[in-house]
Amino acid sequence: MRYRIAHSKFRSTGFLTRPKRFALGRTGPVRSRSGVAAIEFALVAPMLVITIAGLYDLTTAFIAWKRVALAAQAIDEIATSLAATVTGTNQLNLDQATKSASAVYAYLPKTLAAAPPPYGVVISSIVMQPTVYTCTIGCTYLPHVAWSGVYEGSGTLRPCDVTPGVKDVTYGTPSILFVPDTASQNPSTLPTDLQGVAPLLVVDVTYTYIPMFFKFITGNIVMSQSAYFSPRTGLADAWVHYYSAGPSDSTVFCGPSAIYPAAATSTVP
Repeated sequence: MRYRIAHSKFRSTGFLTRPKRFALGRTGPVRSRSGVAAIEFALVAPMLVITIAGLYDLTTAFIAWKRVALAAQAIDEIATSLAATVTGTNQLNLDQATKSASAVYAYLPKTLAAAPPPYGVVISSIVMQPTVYTCTIGCTYLPHVAWSGVYEGSGTLRPCDVTPGVKDVTYGTPSILFVPDTASQNPSTLPTDLQGVAPLLVVDVTYTYIPMFFKFITGNIVMSQSAYFSPRTGLADAWVHYYSAGPSDSTVFCGPSAIYPAAATSTVP
């Protein structure tokens, strides 16, 4: 009898187990999961913001780098077009060179700002001459700078020969060297695949990219791209000549004038 009464009491108080199951199954775990989610978001959110900011700086830097390359190509294309003449010669003056260089503003609009980032456009005429002055067949050619000038912003000119040439004797010792195409380029180098008899009009564009978020880590990034175009008219020796505008023209001529006569004239065609 006692057993049955005790069993009856057990059954009558069995409801005590139900609130426990209800609290654990519906209330406790739900509140616990929401708290964990908030903590996880607080930990992940800063990393997400940093990742987005980094991707923004990386993407805009890549776009700027591509724009610098396109600007160099556009300027070179315009300059060689303006230099071409019906007589088969190639001639540039200050006005034409400046108009060509102004194309940089279309590709890098930040250069038009009141306080633009540092940038520059340098145009240079490269003459290919054989290593041996009297060579005519099977020659090896080296680059010589006929003239070089800055026509927008600021920049580094292509260097003249280390030692000048002597008419009917030698072309001089060039300052510019050929380096592998994969090597880093600078004003004193040219890619090896350009080695040959064809002269070049070289455009060097520099631009300083300023990151929006991670400047404190990377600093300002100086970008440089070059374009190499052959003259549009004339024979292989019809390199692009330059006619100075006078004392106000800062274009540097490389001599001697006996070898590069048209680069030494001060008259505007």
